[in-house]
Amino acid sequence: MHTRYFKWIHKWHHEIIYPEPQHSIYCSPIEHMLVNMIPILVPGSILNINAWILLVWEIIAAINTMNGHSNKYIRFLPIGDKHLLHHTLSTVNYGVLSFFDKVNGSFMTIDKLSDNGMAVQL
Repeated sequence: MHTRYFKWIHKWHHEIIYPEPQHSIYCSPIEHMLVNMIPILVPGSILNINAWILLVWEIIAAINTMNGHSNKYIRFLPIGDKHLLHHTLSTVNYGVLSFFDKVNGSFMTIDKLSDNGMAVQL
C-alpha cells in the first residue's frame, strides 16, 4: 500500500501514529476491501473451503493484525514492536515477517533507530 496511491487509500491508516489493536482496521473502505476482505474470501470461495475453516483463518488473521498494532512483542507473533516504527516513520518495516525489509534495507529496530541519532518518542 506504500505506492503513489498511498495518499488516497492507505494514508487513513497512518493517521494513527501510535497504534493500538483496535486501530488495525482503521482504514479507507477501498483498503478494507482490497487488503482485509478479498485476500481471505476470494481464495476461500475459489477453493471451496469450508466456512468454519474460513472463519478460523479470519480469526487468526485478525489476531495477527491486532498484535501487529499492539506495540508488544509476543513470541509466536513477533511484529508488534517493529510495526510501531513503521507507523512512526512510514519508511521502514513494511513487511510482516521482516524478511523482505532486511533484503531491501528497510528493516529497522528501536535500537538501530537510537544508534542513528534519530529521536522518536515511543
